Amino acid sequence: MKRKDLIFLLIIGGMVILFFSRAIFSNDTFVYRDFFRYFYPTRYFAWESIRNGIIPLWNPYLYCGIPFLADLQSCIFYPPSIILYLLPFHLGLKFFVIGHYFLAGLFMYLLLKDFELSRSACLVGAITFIFSGYLLSVVDMLTSLTSATWIPLVFFFFNRTLREGRREEGGGRGFWYAILTGIALGMQFLGGEPTLLYATLLSLFFFAIAKGLSGVRNQESGVRSLFKRLSTLHSLLSTLYSLLVTCVIALGLVLFQALPFLEMVINSTRWGGLTYQEASNWPLHPYETIGLLIPLFWREGGDNPLFFPFGQFWLKSVYLGIIPIMLGLIAIIYARRKAVCFFAILFLCFIILSLGDYVPGYQFLYRQFPFFSLIRYPIKFYSLAVFSSSVLAGFGFSHLSGGVGVKRKALRLFLPMNLFLFLIWAVIYFNKTGWYSLIFKVFGLTGPERILTIVDQFEDIFGNFSMVLLFFALGSFVLFWGSLREGRSIYPLIGILCIDLFYFGVGLNPVIPQSLYQHDSGSLRFIKKDKDKDIFRTALSPKTEFYCRSMREPTPVLVLKGAKEFLMPNLGLPHHLFDAYGYGSLTLNDYTKLYTYINTNPYEEVGHLVDLLNVKYIISKREWELTLEDLELVYDDEVKIYRNNSVLPRTFLVPRATICTEEELVERFTDPSFDPRREVLLEEEKGKRKRRGEGRGEKGIGVENRPLSTSKIVEYRPNKVVIQTSSQEPSFLFLSDTYYPGWKAYVDGVETEVYRANYTFRAIELPAGEHLVEFVYRPTSFKVGVLGSGLALMSLLGYGLIKRRITC
Repeated sequence: MKRKDLIFLLIIGGMVILFFSRAIFSNDTFVYRDFFRYFYPTRYFAWESIRNGIIPLWNPYLYCGIPFLADLQSCIFYPPSIILYLLPFHLGLKFFVIGHYFLAGLFMYLLLKDFELSRSACLVGAITFIFSGYLLSVVDMLTSLTSATWIPLVFFFFNRTLREGRREEGGGRGFWYAILTGIALGMQFLGGEPTLLYATLLSLFFFAIAKGLSGVRNQESGVRSLFKRLSTLHSLLSTLYSLLVTCVIALGLVLFQALPFLEMVINSTRWGGLTYQEASNWPLHPYETIGLLIPLFWREGGDNPLFFPFGQFWLKSVYLGIIPIMLGLIAIIYARRKAVCFFAILFLCFIILSLGDYVPGYQFLYRQFPFFSLIRYPIKFYSLAVFSSSVLAGFGFSHLSGGVGVKRKALRLFLPMNLFLFLIWAVIYFNKTGWYSLIFKVFGLTGPERILTIVDQFEDIFGNFSMVLLFFALGSFVLFWGSLREGRSIYPLIGILCIDLFYFGVGLNPVIPQSLYQHDSGSLRFIKKDKDKDIFRTALSPKTEFYCRSMREPTPVLVLKGAKEFLMPNLGLPHHLFDAYGYGSLTLNDYTKLYTYINTNPYEEVGHLVDLLNVKYIISKREWELTLEDLELVYDDEVKIYRNNSVLPRTFLVPRATICTEEELVERFTDPSFDPRREVLLEEEKGKRKRRGEGRGEKGIGVENRPLSTSKIVEYRPNKVVIQTSSQEPSFLFLSDTYYPGWKAYVDGVETEVYRANYTFRAIELPAGEHLVEFVYRPTSFKVGVLGSGLALMSLLGYGLIKRRITC
């Protein structure tokens, strides 16, 4: 890389700093949607654990316990996370987020440079990618940002892999680039969004095919048809083999994360595929495609971000930028390059995939295409469309540098488009009343407040249209200026591009003072008073949980304050509060079924299960109309907090176990008369032989007649639970933490079997006497994965050493 390239990269870095200056040069941080609901608390948990010398394989604070490392979104071993671990949390998290925008620009610059574009064209493509509506929208979907960042670098290395692989004088460099491609793919996987990795691999597959076919047509050899066909087949197989090698390398390097992730998927609600309704939810709506050209969002007031009113709500903005669209059209129409053709087709294909069920054939892909049924939200495919459009913008700007004739051709294209858009603007401007009436009629809007809101929103969108038209006119004027005389620069087009994307992107990610994250609500302070006295869980009432999912307030500050007052799932994580539920993309199948059953049935029928979950406090938006003696209202302010006086401890001793089939277990477990203090239910396949005090219908020792038995938790950490027990009779130790492969139990240092008890929890058998019981999470999937990744790394290093000795 030359000095001039470094100057352009400094420009990219400076623009990123300028755009995020408020967050960088103040104590403010991001807040919108999933950023505060999911990523802030879970990244804090990872940061705190790592700083304390613990690899958080398990998260005991949510869902009665759930794998943490295995969930890709944890990003524990994602290399850029080192920034987070080394710095104070709020500072590290901001730099982690903002740093990825610079990396995205750097990687796009390298890719376009590899396509032999000018430095200015590479800068245009990088700016377009960084400040696109998509990339700016996914701060609150952080794993989409971290995974999307690596797409250009994957293509950069893979393009070099194919190019060097064809050259006999390459000296094996093709394989080295294959290794680098595998590393880039591995980074994308560790970034935490498998949908983007899936889309990237699809793109690489078709890129390899295109390269394989184009390589033959450029060759002079192969006069006869048979030789041509054999040569084509050889070239195609060679490129596909290169792709296979890169995928194997990537898989080998990330096996330590891939195997635990696969194990979690198998045990999650995703296994077997999502329903078609779930998989096709939140596609890009057909009339949202207008948003590629004209931002269809508005400000709701205060610091609230802009967002689209209809269709999907996953992505706040799909705006590509009017200048990038101009440049992309120039590339497609005038730049006769195979790469342009490929990326234009790729753009179209992923726009179609983003439309989901709105286009024919999506259901066929869901049913027939491998792993397609595991993907949720078609709008995620839009990432590859944005990547392709950024590449096309770079090619378009490069083509414009070709001379006066090129600029004049482009001008002949855009002048009629300017006039057409201005005509549409005038028709709307001079007949707004008629448009209002049409909108009200189409959407069936009634009520003065709702109508006034829609009028305000329409005005904001029309204002966006006016600004787009202005930027389009300025861009066309620059082309006109450049077409008058040879040598006149079109660099002002880059300035208009920046203003265009900055203007419509600056409101997408509101920030708030960091102190608001650290401020405790009244309900949080109340519950924390009891935290040091006892180990317990909290839960939201079913209606309150539903309310919190769709909570809307005028500003993000009020949303955060409301969420903390309700103690929404995940928000207690930084305070070491245990929640019976959580908020995440992967949940364990059995536990989700249990919690759904509790939430969808009257409390009178499931109260014994709530007790079993160790739920001591239930938070409600309104006062319950229940008259149960066990529920006591102990906090009455903005929210209501009920204390469950019949809550069972986290762990206790049970006199007997009963072996059941799965159907029998569910029936007995959900029966309100079931008393978990008297017996623990084990599935039939878990009990391989009869044990003392267990059997179908066998009477055990009654609770009221049992000899004194105690169990006390003496250590409770993410990967370890230590319990001191004492009993005069053989018994079963029950722990209301979820059962999951990888948990080992040791009684006085001797390993014993862990049973799946009471549908989805843990239990072990204990002899009489005093014992020290240790539950330790040591997943085999992680150990095998680490071994596999180590072998893959050693193999690559060994290859490198051998190759070096040969060349020396």
